[in-house]
Amino acid sequence: HAFGAYSIILTAEFLGGHWAFAIVAALFVAYAAWKEFWYDPRKETPKQTTYDDVLDFTFYMVGLAVVSLIIFVVHPLIHHTF
Repeated sequence: HAFGAYSIILTAEFLGGHWAFAIVAALFVAYAAWKEFWYDPRKETPKQTTYDDVLDFTFYMVGLAVVSLIIFVVHPLIHHTF
């Protein structure tokens, strides 16, 4: 889950810049919440617990957090010229 989120959002950043990142990240959070807390409890087989859904959603958000740190903290530090 984390790697999927990381890949999707990083690709948006590379292809469209910070605006694309913001839009895709917001849509991704909405999608992940819908999938884990509405779709999966009703449709997913085999049936998972609420704990499983929360864990999946958490790892989606971990992927978003990691890519955010890389884009907005690590990358500027590496490419900063004095």
